[in-house]
Formats: sequence, structure tokens, C-alpha cells
Amino acid sequence: MVGAPKARKCTSCGPDRCVECGLSNRRYVVDLSAYSLYDVVTGDAFDAPTLDLLASDPLELVRRTSVRTDAELTPGFAPYVGCPQA
Repeated sequence: MVGAPKARKCTSCGPDRCVECGLSNRRYVVDLSAYSLYDVVTGDAFDAPTLDLLASDPLELVRRTSVRTDAELTPGFAPYVGCPQA
């Protein structure tokens, strides 16, 4: 997701409804068009059925996306309980 824009705080929220974010994603708006799917690898093999599923369902794509790095954690950041570790 290199270069993908960050989510932005929704400015259209009312106290109990919103037509822009639907009061989801902690009232942030995510631009799904910024995410491009190229391949899915499960274990050491390409996974065509999952590629087809994610290509047709952008919300599921975002839910299943993981970003891995070997960089040091940002000072002050702590992974959440159950956070997958590389």
C-alpha cells in the first residue's frame, strides 16, 4: 500500500447518522480506490480463488490486507493484544 492516502476524519457525521461514512470505521472515510490488488500468496503458492474473491470485493480486500515490515516500532506505539507479529 505504498503511497496510499491515509483515512480522513469524516466531516459529515451527525449525532446518530451519516451518509458519507455510515458511522463506521470510527467515523473515518477510507478511499478504497487507493488499494490495488496484484496477487494473493498463501504459504508459498499463488491463490487464484482468493485473488478472484478479493478482486470482486474491495471491502474484504481492505479487511484482509496486512502490511509487514522489519522496521523498528514507532516510539510510543504498542501493538494491540493479538496483533500478528512477523
